[in-house]
Order: sequence, then structure tokens, then C-alpha cells
Amino acid sequence: MVQQPRNRRQWSDSTLLSAIAARDGAAFAVFYRRQLPAELGFQAIALDDGDLDRIEEVADERPYPEIAGELRCSELVIRKRVSRGLARMREQLRNSIPPARSA
Repeated sequence: MVQQPRNRRQWSDSTLLSAIAARDGAAFAVFYRRQLPAELGFQAIALDDGDLDRIEEVADERPYPEIAGELRCSELVIRKRVSRGLARMREQLRNSIPPARSA
């Protein structure tokens, strides 16, 4: 087995994709940042502390009973909707990652 450098930024795309398939989130971040300008035509956005605070504020989790009350349904329905949404996101992510090519 070939020893990879610890710094994932030094890894090849195929090595990163293999790591992504093994659920390595850090490898996904490196690959995404590397491919963002080439595949999507976007430059990465630099966020400052204020931006990160705002993201945290907006993304703050709410308890299931609170959401169920607001939507006037049971907590079980909310939990099932979240579960289905996460499953759909996982499937879309799986389908969007091309298979790693052999060297």
C-alpha cells in the first residue's frame, strides 16, 4: 500500500475521489475547492468571522417539537421528513461523484 502525504492538498484527484468514496470529508473539501473554478467557473468565497457567525445563526438547529408545532403536525412526521431529506441528499451526493479512474 502506497503511503499518501498527510496534507490532502498534495493528493491526486483520483486519490481524493477514493477517499471521498470512503466518506473522508476533508478529502471532499480539498477536491471541491480544487475543482470549483475549473468545473463551475466560480472562485471560492473568503468568509470572515461575521459571515461565519451569521451562518451559525441561520443554521442553528431547532428542536423537533418546536418545528412540529409550527407546521401543525406530529414530531414523528417531522423526523420522517428530515430522515427522507437526508437520504435524498446522500443519494444525490453519491450520484454526483464520478467513479475514480485507475492510474
